[in-house]
Amino acid sequence: MLRYHILKTGISFPYFDKETFKIIFGFSLFLFLAELLSLVIFNFDNIVIGAFASVSAVTLYSVGYSLQNGFRSINGLLGSPIFPASAQMEGASEQDKQKELLFKGTKYMTMLFAPMVIITIIFAKLFINNWMGPGFAESVLPAQVLIFFWLFNNTLQVGSSLLMAKGNVKVIFKLSVLAAFLNLGLSLALVKPLGILGVVLGTTIPMVLVSFPLYLHQVLKALKVSFREFFNLAIKKNLGVYLVAIIVSALALKIFQPTNTWVTIGEMGIVYGIVILAGFSLFLSSEERKEILFMVKL
Repeated sequence: MLRYHILKTGISFPYFDKETFKIIFGFSLFLFLAELLSLVIFNFDNIVIGAFASVSAVTLYSVGYSLQNGFRSINGLLGSPIFPASAQMEGASEQDKQKELLFKGTKYMTMLFAPMVIITIIFAKLFINNWMGPGFAESVLPAQVLIFFWLFNNTLQVGSSLLMAKGNVKVIFKLSVLAAFLNLGLSLALVKPLGILGVVLGTTIPMVLVSFPLYLHQVLKALKVSFREFFNLAIKKNLGVYLVAIIVSALALKIFQPTNTWVTIGEMGIVYGIVILAGFSLFLSSEERKEILFMVKL
């Protein structure tokens, strides 16, 4: 009898709030679509190359794509703890802490990440030759151009997490749509005269010259920070680290050029270690060094 009455009783959801669920699923949907668009951009490049260049050219393009995909994974791994911290600060209305996270987080992340990109660009010819063989020489320049934009994307990693924490996901989606359309147009326009390089430029140019400045503008606007303040506190000193990465990489190649893939990776790792040590010793304040050592111990 009890079971009969339970089944006859209307079920209601007293804690269901339509507007709340709309915000939650709207947030997730726009993030999903933005991520989907970024994946479509690179997979579309393969289609354009195969249709307007040659099927063999797709293999050459895949070398650069594999390298940039590796940087994509590293960037995501480094940035994964930032969003929860950003959301917690947003919930507590800690605007000053968000600004501090933007400045210090961007400075530390780019100091770790950007030298990897710079070293790989400089070592690209040697690395690809040892990894894939001399028949892949045509993939060197496209690979260098394709991974170049990660110097800019990584600079936005902390800012994008803060932007998401503030719920500005529609802006992220709109910028992804703009980048996708520009990529499509430029890739189709440049693939005939330039081949693989044209498609790579069609991907890189919109990201560096359009998406990056517009995205950065939205981040600085949301956090009420000027570009000068952001540059001085988050970027300026790291330019010295980038210069050290260029100089040490060039000297290493001049001194020794291995003929083995793993030895090449080992040399790149040594160069990276030297650059990070120089950055830690020369371009960070004593307070920042103590802060990093404290975080490492944790």
